[in-house]
Amino acid sequence: MKRAFTGLRKEILNIIETSQNPISAKVIQGKLSLKPDTSTIYRALKFLQEKELIVSLNTSKNIQYFYSANKPYSHFILCNECSKIEPFYDCVAFHVQEKIEREYEYKILDHFFYFIGVCKDCQNKQ
Repeated sequence: MKRAFTGLRKEILNIIETSQNPISAKVIQGKLSLKPDTSTIYRALKFLQEKELIVSLNTSKNIQYFYSANKPYSHFILCNECSKIEPFYDCVAFHVQEKIEREYEYKILDHFFYFIGVCKDCQNKQ
């Protein structure tokens, strides 16, 4: 059975692609013109992931964020207090990646990591 690229899926993809930062399903739900239930949103997100149009990031607080597969980042800073997430572009992993490839005889296809901290706004509240 071929699954269709529905209007809802297109709208969700557009929300993710136009977002400056990765966003959660809850934020996506708040931006939708229609208000489908949460399970419908997660099914649409799964479809978009299977089509390799979006990527997900699961955090230690069990929050799942989504971002466009076309975005040039795979490194993030996550606030442990308010759960704000921001990408950063300085990649320090390439040196480590080369070392791992040599030592473990792997061909690394991609890497992904994030730092957990407390953002400036949350620091000022403390």
